[in-house]
Amino acid sequence: MLEFGINDPKVCRHYGAKMFPASVAESYFGRNLMDRRDQSQTTVQLLTDLTRQKGDQISPVDGDNKLEVRIGQIRYVVRDDRVTSQREVHKLREKALKSLADWFARFFDQLSMRVLSGRPGVVNANLLSSDDKVSLFCNNAFKEPDPAHIVYGGDAKSLDTLKESDTLTLAKIKAFCAHADALGGGGEGVVPLQPFMVNGKKYYVLLMHLHSAEDLRKSTDPRRWKSIQEAAQKAQKEAEAVGSKSPIFKNAFGLIGKVLLHKHPSVPLFNDGGAAKNIEWSRAFFLGSQALTWAFGGAQPGCRFDWWEGEKDYGSKTVISVSTIIGMARTEFNDKAVGMIAVDHASKTPDWLARRIALLSKKD
Repeated sequence: MLEFGINDPKVCRHYGAKMFPASVAESYFGRNLMDRRDQSQTTVQLLTDLTRQKGDQISPVDGDNKLEVRIGQIRYVVRDDRVTSQREVHKLREKALKSLADWFARFFDQLSMRVLSGRPGVVNANLLSSDDKVSLFCNNAFKEPDPAHIVYGGDAKSLDTLKESDTLTLAKIKAFCAHADALGGGGEGVVPLQPFMVNGKKYYVLLMHLHSAEDLRKSTDPRRWKSIQEAAQKAQKEAEAVGSKSPIFKNAFGLIGKVLLHKHPSVPLFNDGGAAKNIEWSRAFFLGSQALTWAFGGAQPGCRFDWWEGEKDYGSKTVISVSTIIGMARTEFNDKAVGMIAVDHASKTPDWLARRIALLSKKD
């Protein structure tokens, strides 16, 4: 691509086509919970309708279940404040591709967490720090999961009864698994939570924040914790031995029964739990298949991203802008969640990190 100048159509199409696989490969959901070979065995359903434009809807239909996903445009820009030669422009494109893919990967993950949760995290908000920003991305309604799809850590029965001791434990994870297995079995209009099937075995994924993972480790006997880690490694090796490439084993840090343990820093954190609204807590996600839909629009065949290049200030600055038309929605049937259960539990910021945050706040 060295011979092509700024904003050459061939260059823009080439790099626009590379953006989607690059950003998905960087994102947690794309890397660990999306299997484009088998949509029935993936948490994230991927929909593409290249004739759709910003503000339109993409509507997948599964039996009587129709899901409408409104799609909106998101754009991100990088720039280089130097006069660039043609060779430097090529280097800038590669650098921009990495930077833009990283930004969109974080955007995909944070928006996915927000859609699943139904409420914004107030402690670890980043790219999606306010509702008005989210509304620019896609005008899908955000709402919390229904009561049948929310469970609680410890002895808590609601957020108002949450205590600092109501953290994630091995016993509660086993109870969540039993709840997931029984969900939808009583004819109450709830769709059963479908596990991932790998090598004839059933698995779920429990996605938690890093603080919750640390709480779980500290509350577990070290010998038991080691066996939990070894169980995940063994399950992955067994799956790979029969040719399975299921992504759910990637980065799993443990296995409890049939529940693979995952962690991510964007799992939402809150500080308003308990009767006094002062308990730190997190909303983890107990996941099966088809819980979330990503829908893409656009007009260019084969490209889910538009890549644009230009110059500013009389050619002294090179600007690269990338945009995509995307929408996300939690899968629902009869106004009830499908493929996921929210796990609300106490999750306290470690003391050392709290002190560090306080120190940085004073400096600001």
